[in-house]
Amino acid sequence: MRHYTRIYRLRKGDVELEFASEKAAGEYLGVAKCTVASCYRRNVKCKGYVVERGEMTTHHSTKTRLYKIWDGMRGRCTRESHKHFKNYGGRGISVCAEWESFDVFKEWAVANGYNEMLTLDRVDCNGNYEPGNCRWATTKEQARNKRNNHRVTIGLNTMTLSECAERYVIPKSTIRWREQHNRDIITGAKMDKED
Repeated sequence: MRHYTRIYRLRKGDVELEFASEKAAGEYLGVAKCTVASCYRRNVKCKGYVVERGEMTTHHSTKTRLYKIWDGMRGRCTRESHKHFKNYGGRGISVCAEWESFDVFKEWAVANGYNEMLTLDRVDCNGNYEPGNCRWATTKEQARNKRNNHRVTIGLNTMTLSECAERYVIPKSTIRWREQHNRDIITGAKMDKED
């Protein structure tokens, strides 16, 4: 099944942004998608941007997993109605301008090891979705990169509680208990309290 969309370009001064659809342009501007087409037809600016309508395009990818990942990423950052908006767009996390185009995102994904078993992960979980801050990771790797993870420091190494338990073959509950009772995490020996 082919899915066609019309490219929209927004211009303001030296800034020119291209969007794969009227909907994407509307989300970027924070307006209903029909507003973008209406501004184009009436030849008026939309939030200070000149609206240009480009050619029809198809990427044949709307039903693919990669497209859904791309659309979900943008939705979390731009749609206040999205159930996870408060943890992404609501915290100021955004999608870089070049990834407003699915084709550009797809090129990056393929060049950086995308496969059906991996998920999109931000290296800095407080950073934006952009090529320098994203990677393809397993769900286990991604879970260990969450901002609310319990972190443990042993010597100079800081790791998640799960990594520590796995590395030293100690149950997580034991590590927590040792932390709470001022015990050495590895040996369980009582530690002197610092003055």
